[in-house]
Amino acid sequence: MRAGAPGKVRTMKASIVPLAAVVVLVAVGQVKGMVIADEDFLVDDWSHLILYSCNFGQATLDFTQRELSGGNPDDYQKGQHTLEGTSSLIFDGHLFVGGGTYDPSSQAAVQSIDISYDTKTFTPPGAASGLFLKQGGVNYIHEVNSNYYTDWSTVSETGLLATDPWWYVVGSSGTSSGSPDFSATGAPMEFGYYTFNWIPLVMEGLTVFDWGIDNFSVTVNPVPEPSTLIVWSLLATLGITVGWWRRKRAACG
Repeated sequence: MRAGAPGKVRTMKASIVPLAAVVVLVAVGQVKGMVIADEDFLVDDWSHLILYSCNFGQATLDFTQRELSGGNPDDYQKGQHTLEGTSSLIFDGHLFVGGGTYDPSSQAAVQSIDISYDTKTFTPPGAASGLFLKQGGVNYIHEVNSNYYTDWSTVSETGLLATDPWWYVVGSSGTSSGSPDFSATGAPMEFGYYTFNWIPLVMEGLTVFDWGIDNFSVTVNPVPEPSTLIVWSLLATLGITVGWWRRKRAACG
């Protein structure tokens, strides 16, 4: 700068430069569902019991047995009810004991349940059927199918919730409203199917009902839960303030 020249002023506004960021990563645990399925129906893999019968004459579960042919295809499970007397009815449960159990307390709370199986009526009108779930010594049923099929047909329900209105408890005094415990404190669950028959007031005499079940499958869908929460956070908001101040340099003359 020449002596006597007016001083130049260089000014830069203060600035804040953030040198940090916040990163949050959440890894959601993918708990696998459990599939309980059977297409062979070995005798020792299933147990059969009458859940409730209202007997004004006769209401019996005559047999439930494995058939080696005639299924969809080949092996299947065949059963028979015999009812006599108006208003006679019967509920029975067929439990797949060879399929293991699902324990919400050690595996994961249950979000929903899917069920699928093939059914056929051999002597009309056959039998109504649906999901059978045993938990804590209580027998629960959920309606799935109340139709009768003269040919092998697949029936299924997906996304069954504990809050569904179609759950019932079946005991020695009949049926009542009630649903299984899907929570993480729930007892172990066993699965199967139930069958039901009744004789309306307009029918009299002895009636035999034969049905078949094949390709039984239940899927337990657990509640997805965060299994790992990874939080990496850098919260140092380091601001660098750079200031240029006014300097006036004058030469001495």
